[in-house]
Amino acid sequence: MLLSTQIGAKNDAAIYAEQRSKFIAAEKALKRGKISQYQALRKELEDYPLYPYLEYRELRYGFSSKKLPRVKKYLETHPDIPISHLLRTAWLNHLAAKKKWGDYLALYTPQSSIKRQCNYLRALINNGQQEKAFKRVAPIWSYGGSRPDDCTPVFKAWRKAGKLTGKL
Repeated sequence: MLLSTQIGAKNDAAIYAEQRSKFIAAEKALKRGKISQYQALRKELEDYPLYPYLEYRELRYGFSSKKLPRVKKYLETHPDIPISHLLRTAWLNHLAAKKKWGDYLALYTPQSSIKRQCNYLRALINNGQQEKAFKRVAPIWSYGGSRPDDCTPVFKAWRKAGKLTGKL
């Protein structure tokens, strides 16, 4: 019994060593733009424990609207992996820069960043949800300090709608 356990452990170690080597090769292929080589290696690593990190690297670089469904799926599948937050942040920043407000709303979750909060409000405003957005503007407005430039369009729309009152 002990011998079979030792053999199994050696086989596992050999499998992980081979997967680790393929993982490193896949990272290098992706970095060098050798996409077909990367994709072939990636398919062999789907059961590797670090596979989500490899997938992150692919989704993180080279923004493309074709990748967005995969990004959404990744974030749903791996919500607790620390790099998921980094992926969401990078994509939210990209979508805001491109003014892809519908996609921004689809990917948004509550953020600590005022810039991303303002972009969320801007996305709401640009998608016909002004009242929902305007209910959230006052706390950002009344901060008492400067705010990111991304907040300016939100503040302008809020003022234009007559929501800035003397109480604030």
